[in-house]
Amino acid sequence: MIRSFFHRRSPLFNPRPLVCLCIGFVAGVALSRFVIPGLWLIPFMICLALGAFVSRTFRFGFMLFATALAMCAGLLRGAALFNRLLPNVSGTYTLTGVVLRTQEDCITIDSVEIDGSPLPMKTLIKTSGAPVQPGDRVECTAVIERVPEKTNNGFDLRTYRLEENIAYQAKAESVSVVGRAQLLKTLPARAANALRHSIRRVFDGQADLICGIVLGDTTALNSKTEEVFRVSGISHVLAVSGLHIVFLISALNFMLGRQRILRLGRYCLSVVLLVFYCMMIGFPPSAMRALIITVLSMTARLRGWQYDSLTGLCFSAALIVMINPAQVFAVGYQLSFSAAGGIILYSNSLKKVFAKEDKEAPYVWSALAVWLSAQIGILPISLCLFGTLPVYSLIANLLIVPLVNILMMFGLLGGLAGLILPIVAAPFAFLGGGLASFVRVITAWVSTLPGAQLLISGFTPLHVAIMMGTAVAVSPFCLISWRTKTGLAAVTLLVLLFI
Repeated sequence: MIRSFFHRRSPLFNPRPLVCLCIGFVAGVALSRFVIPGLWLIPFMICLALGAFVSRTFRFGFMLFATALAMCAGLLRGAALFNRLLPNVSGTYTLTGVVLRTQEDCITIDSVEIDGSPLPMKTLIKTSGAPVQPGDRVECTAVIERVPEKTNNGFDLRTYRLEENIAYQAKAESVSVVGRAQLLKTLPARAANALRHSIRRVFDGQADLICGIVLGDTTALNSKTEEVFRVSGISHVLAVSGLHIVFLISALNFMLGRQRILRLGRYCLSVVLLVFYCMMIGFPPSAMRALIITVLSMTARLRGWQYDSLTGLCFSAALIVMINPAQVFAVGYQLSFSAAGGIILYSNSLKKVFAKEDKEAPYVWSALAVWLSAQIGILPISLCLFGTLPVYSLIANLLIVPLVNILMMFGLLGGLAGLILPIVAAPFAFLGGGLASFVRVITAWVSTLPGAQLLISGFTPLHVAIMMGTAVAVSPFCLISWRTKTGLAAVTLLVLLFI
């Protein structure tokens, strides 16, 4: 019976039960930020069961019931994180923990203990000149507290820190090293730190840009450079995403192309390399999305299964939120999945349209289709969060994205060569430094063109919901007629103009 519910053809859309379950779970986690689950869940579940019984003759009654159950699961998953169910610690304590990341004036520690009692999640310690490295077990006397919910300017600092699994902050005069953690636990962080220092030595003046491209580390980039990339519409190259994962997989396949390695061995080696790389950069949402989707696609290809890209995208979105519910409010999470969703929904159809018009220059038309699809996905969220629209984003992407792939290769090889044999890194330093300078020049030129960005204000979450819902409804995945889709788009445009 359940199988028939899941496989009947709908007049509205192709049935994808896992997509519905994942969307319901993510929606539940988002609601848990504002709603505290309580005893009302019991009558709510009873009403759901009655609704499923009444609608048992409805084609997708069971699917709607299962989606509602997934939403309840999301509510419960996010409740402990968002609704103050973590220990409310405040005062002066003796802290011990393992250093995960170091910055100029603060360190992030895990496996935290206060006066011998374990503390969940990570802690950010503000201190000056602490001579520590990732993997050091440290101890200090510090004033610790929960990360405040709001700052003076209204910024939601608590949710922002929770995106990195940081729930507490502390201030300490000094920090002392009392031991070392297990090597395997801190190996990715130590490898990232070593590669970062090597890139800075090899590439010198261009190291900030190359670290951003190779490791997604933009801490050394000044605000002017970040603004130039944002205005040009290519700030996504500074975040590790599918572009980087595809590059690593292509490089690995090239190196193993002539080796007689079983498909299973190549699959395992690729997965280990990708997971280690994502551990090095701290598992940002865009990298986790690309990692999960790539592993699912590789697994399907290895087993001879059919892979559905939309199901894989929704599964990765739910899995990331299940691991860390705060990610659902991260800007990187929202932009990454909306862009990928737009590409999945529209890119193939747009490629077919452009191919009919002109069969020459396939790279240009393919890039245009992908760019338009991504813009359809991220436009509502970008307008709501930033209120700007980069006008020349297509030009910048066509010119710079191919160069970024080459620059990533030079940066990675130069950084590795600097660790093993510095003299070998000289050619990579020359080529990579010159290419990075050229990328800066092109980006600056695009950002200074007349009307490089449009300022559009007044977009609210309601506008975002209406636009994204319409984008899904008029996509090829929705099986309603084109006349209905055109009417729906026209109605949406009128609604947006008057609300």
